[in-house]
Amino acid sequence: VAHDLHREGAVALEDLVVGQQRELRLRASEAVRQQADVGHGRRRAEQLAEPVTLTGVAPTGGTVVTLSDDSASSTTPASVTVAAGSTTATFTVTTVAVGTNTTVTISGTLSGVTQTATLTINAPTLSNLTMSLASVVGGASSTGTVTLSSAAPTGGAVVTLSDDSAFSTTPASVTVTAGATTATFTVTTTGVPAITTVTITGTFNAAKTAS
Repeated sequence: VAHDLHREGAVALEDLVVGQQRELRLRASEAVRQQADVGHGRRRAEQLAEPVTLTGVAPTGGTVVTLSDDSASSTTPASVTVAAGSTTATFTVTTVAVGTNTTVTISGTLSGVTQTATLTINAPTLSNLTMSLASVVGGASSTGTVTLSSAAPTGGAVVTLSDDSAFSTTPASVTVTAGATTATFTVTTTGVPAITTVTITGTFNAAKTAS
């Protein structure tokens, strides 16, 4: 996306980038032609604080850039001020846990010109599935634990469970409560005619197995 700007004796919004670096470039111009480009980046769900950067120093009184986002899963301050004589300022975007990957558009506006960049809030994935006992006598039970890569979102995270044996019973699912990263479940077994290996599978945005 590109915008051709004509500014005279003003500070113009040139670029807003959210990602490994989020930069907001402002250029003081004297009747010169400028071009604005949108950059993109990605971050995991967390509290993010990165600089906005000016191509030239802010004027006396500073430069106020209006900020906004389009998602209920993120909170962006209403504005950020680049102090007079400075070239950088920082602002923090706070995110919450989400159930699916969520793309947020962050907007910065100055002198009627708006530039946008995207921020991806990553949902947790199933990072591990373990059993408390790797071997049991037929008829005994074992406790399984599912672990998410990050906290479960509001409403919790339902991990689907299954096994591949007629000699074991695994619940259909287990729920990791909101804000938690682990949950446990019980696998029961019956008597077997010979040593039998059972594979337990859990799925939530990724599949993990334990046997």
